[in-house]
Amino acid sequence: MSSLPTLPRKSWLERLSLAVAVSLIVIGGLALAGWWAHIDSLVQPLAGAAAIKANEALCLLSFGVVLLMLEVG
Repeated sequence: MSSLPTLPRKSWLERLSLAVAVSLIVIGGLALAGWWAHIDSLVQPLAGAAAIKANEALCLLSFGVVLLMLEVG
């Protein structure tokens, strides 16, 4: 009986890069949604920390999308 071919596994660096890309997209998207809907807890998630500005959220979102596109191909 011949063995079944397996898909190549991703290295831990590739999986880490995917996780960073997804988290950047989530953080940027939530911050933009917070600015759009005027929800302060999404714009300033940590008490006492500086709020995420709309252009910073857009940059996080775009960096995450570009990193994800580079990883997926």
